[in-house]
Amino acid sequence: MKIKILILNIAVASLLAMVLNGCRKNQREVTDAEENTSFMAVFRHQGNTGKTGDPLASQVVNTNDMYLTWNGINGAAGYRLKMKVQSGSWDIPGDILWDTIVGPDVLKITKQDLQYSTKHNFAIQTLSPLGEAYHSKWYGLGDGSHNDDRAEWEMGERLGIPDVVAVGAVTETSMRVFLN
Repeated sequence: MKIKILILNIAVASLLAMVLNGCRKNQREVTDAEENTSFMAVFRHQGNTGKTGDPLASQVVNTNDMYLTWNGINGAAGYRLKMKVQSGSWDIPGDILWDTIVGPDVLKITKQDLQYSTKHNFAIQTLSPLGEAYHSKWYGLGDGSHNDDRAEWEMGERLGIPDVVAVGAVTETSMRVFLN
């Protein structure tokens, strides 16, 4: 009798193991690149901090200079930054107006003398010391469905240029030239 109960328990346990194993979700193996990819650096701005008027946020300064600041990533080898105007494409190398790499301790930079009254898009990528396969995804490229992943700012309008030379009191034989 004890042997029959033991055989029955083994059969039930085997059946239960097969059922539970069959119901388990298929788990895929995580690749080395996926497991060791660097975290994504993110520009600090209202879209991801929720703070308006944050003096430490990325922002336009001096009408056409762009102050960029981002979160630091522990263990990063550096950061790669890109810029284009809004009408350009990230996929066309000629549309990329600025592409630079900074060290891991650099967490802010000012890009000066940008085109007035134009929206500029910026992107950042964390560089991994393990190599290119381990760099983070780009932040700032936007994918159409995640507006907070778009990093764009419009430069201010150019102020009027003062007249240096003006002409007045014009007659047939003379004129007055005013130098300002």
